[in-house]
Amino acid sequence: LLIFKNSLIGIIFYPIILVFFCFFIFGASLVLAVLTIYFIDLENIWLFASKLMWFGTPIFYAIKGQTRLFYINLFNPMYYFITAARDLIIYNKMPETWMILGMIVYGLLSLIIGLLIFNKLKIKSAEMI
Repeated sequence: LLIFKNSLIGIIFYPIILVFFCFFIFGASLVLAVLTIYFIDLENIWLFASKLMWFGTPIFYAIKGQTRLFYINLFNPMYYFITAARDLIIYNKMPETWMILGMIVYGLLSLIIGLLIFNKLKIKSAEMI
């Protein structure tokens, strides 16, 4: 980030994006880890769902001017993380407030739900294996 002469606020804020992204990934991983024990085909379903979410996330295309696609991506957690990182790194500007709030909500919600489901089902997991 320093090589491309990004602002100091972008350099400080980018690790925060990564922290909430790690919260999201950790929460989703906990849910998948414990539910895969109970539902064997969940691995195949997750492969399809993750590819669908990957192709639905605007990484290589712009979403500006496409209202239907914009509203669909509001339910895609990856949209918030990718767009916030793109705003900081490529456009050298702070993400909008609603983008930051969405990133925080999806990150913390995934972590909380993941911990709740994992802690509830981990006791019976050893018996299922």
